[in-house]
Amino acid sequence: MNKITQLRQMMAKQQIEALLISTQANVYYVSGFYAEAGVATILLTQKDAYLMSDGRFMTEAKEATNGFEVVRWKDDMFQDLGKLIDTLRIQTVFVDDDSISYAQASTLMANTKAILKPAPKMIEQMRSIKTKEELEIIQKACQIVDDAFEEILKYIRPGMSEAQVRNELEFQMRKRGAENCSFETIIASGARGALPHGVASEKIIEKGDMVTMDLGALYHHYCSDITRTIAIGQPNEELIKIYKIVKDTQAIMAQHLKAGIVSHDLEKIGRDYIEAHGYDLIHGPGHSFGLEIHEAPFISSKSDAVFEENVVVTLEPGIYVPGLGGVRIEDDFLVTKDGCIQLTHANKDLIILPF
Repeated sequence: MNKITQLRQMMAKQQIEALLISTQANVYYVSGFYAEAGVATILLTQKDAYLMSDGRFMTEAKEATNGFEVVRWKDDMFQDLGKLIDTLRIQTVFVDDDSISYAQASTLMANTKAILKPAPKMIEQMRSIKTKEELEIIQKACQIVDDAFEEILKYIRPGMSEAQVRNELEFQMRKRGAENCSFETIIASGARGALPHGVASEKIIEKGDMVTMDLGALYHHYCSDITRTIAIGQPNEELIKIYKIVKDTQAIMAQHLKAGIVSHDLEKIGRDYIEAHGYDLIHGPGHSFGLEIHEAPFISSKSDAVFEENVVVTLEPGIYVPGLGGVRIEDDFLVTKDGCIQLTHANKDLIILPF
């Protein structure tokens, strides 16, 4: 069953007359056409499938898609979409609203008589279960970050800036086939390690620093995501203790990760272990990913989501001590019926480089 047919069946069950798809990842997932964010939109009904973009992308869109009528917007995409909706005599349009601005929505409403409603997360639900082909791409993205991490161990040394390490990591990923990074690379050394999202700065890495590196490769539009924390020379004793707690937390969570586990139950397993050792878990310890780096289901104390077979997810517990530093370890996993399969394999024993 192709994705258009599957989506139409879901629309029929929920009595959705028409669906307007504008999120970059959703447009690509449904149509096969990948363009920069904001330049393509899909209008889907039970009979019609339109992909609207501007003149720069007509050839590419027609080559990439099958089953779509590719149309060019001339004045304004949302103005022309409104006119198309009325031409098709559509009464109600469910809008993929996360990526549409207030101004765009206002333009659309001013140019159609149809009623606009927020669309349910049908496509995101489809995307959460990865196909065999998607998993093969994700495994390659995971291999890229594994190899890049191994290379950076030969490169990093005291006296370098965090930015230099970031640049080398990103070069190594691109050298291995990554088309981009999955997100802004995080390099946080010394006391900056207490910043969970401490993107690379000009801070100089010093002997005795722990360095947290959070990196991801974008390969054929799919993401990977890995974090490792290493020591540049002998680290602080408390951080050595913290490292073991974080590593053990991830291992315990992985033991419980399988199809059927509820998100908040998995989060509690990680939180309870960290809190039992006197520290706090200050962020969600994992999330799904794919065409986007953060996708549902998330591992959260507030989520009732149930993990299904063939979901890919990160496990990323971390402990952060202001003024001292922090440790995070993150790997990518495939959820299976009876457990999980780890997709990233870079060494996660505490690496103390001899400086």
